[in-house]
Amino acid sequence: MAQTLQLHNYLNFKDASKPSATLENITIMTNYNLTMTLMFVLLGYVAILLTYNLFHQFKVSLANDENTKAKAFSQNNNQPLSESDGFAENTDPLIDLQYDLQNAIANDELQLHYQIKVDSITRAAVGAEALLRWQHPIKGLLHPADFMRAADRYDLSYAINKWVIEESCRTLRQLNDSNLPFNISINMSHHQIANANFVHEVTRQLKRFNLDSTSLSFDLTEVDAQKNQSQLNDQLKRFKDAGINIAIDDFGMHSSNTTNFENWQVNELKLAPNFTFDVANSNERRDVVQSVIALAHRLKLNVVAEGVETENQRKVLAELGCDQMQGFLINRPLPEERFIQLLKNLNPANVIQQTAKMHEHVYH
Repeated sequence: MAQTLQLHNYLNFKDASKPSATLENITIMTNYNLTMTLMFVLLGYVAILLTYNLFHQFKVSLANDENTKAKAFSQNNNQPLSESDGFAENTDPLIDLQYDLQNAIANDELQLHYQIKVDSITRAAVGAEALLRWQHPIKGLLHPADFMRAADRYDLSYAINKWVIEESCRTLRQLNDSNLPFNISINMSHHQIANANFVHEVTRQLKRFNLDSTSLSFDLTEVDAQKNQSQLNDQLKRFKDAGINIAIDDFGMHSSNTTNFENWQVNELKLAPNFTFDVANSNERRDVVQSVIALAHRLKLNVVAEGVETENQRKVLAELGCDQMQGFLINRPLPEERFIQLLKNLNPANVIQQTAKMHEHVYH
């Protein structure tokens, strides 16, 4: 017992009854508590760093696994990969986008913006192109180039493309209910070309919304069309049998071959913006565009000029026989609500002037 009392007195610095000793005890104990608190904070910080590093290593490992699978797939199909394909060190952002995209689909963050297509002579609105957008909660409004590569890699493109078709049909139904029968074109991916059931899925949606087969059409880039000719020809036949029109999109953007659309069962040729942008200033460009338009007409194809931005460009294209056009001269892509309201208020004979006035209000 005496030893216990002596130890107790020692811990309390022998004589706690003296004011100086008590103050000294308090100071030492305060320093002790502060030291322990700092140690716990430091340990917590170290634990957070370790957890973050482990999570980062997990993401890198997952990315490497994806790269390995992709490279193996590429080798089996004799398709070389390059750094521009986004592999190796650039894959982490795609993994982050994967989780964000899953939430985007679930939280209704995807949108369709519509750009009107007009008759080159009468300027009447004859259709529109549906353009996919993603209203990201942090990054703002994103275009397909910002996220569809991640969607393709992580098998989310099917769900997104399905949503685009359903949403386009829903918009068409609203227009039909307002006595505004219309056509909306959708960009078709290479996945949809390879899907033998795709046309059946499209016709099912058209029937679901009680729409005619001519209400919906699809734009196919020349690059995607050339990837598998056998698959493409089979798919084009299915579209033709279903009465759904197909357009070759972005003609002239890459190394184009006119013999391609001579052999394909398509209905429309869409000229890329960089193919026609100088048509009002260059006689050489004018001759080339005129030749392509003439060939397309001999094949009974409708010709649409994309990216029309000036009145001079519109006039020259109309003189060369271009059937329809779209671009900022006509209107900028609009969200669904504004697009429908615009069509309801339009005088078909004065589309360009009215949409220009609208954009002065909306965009300036």
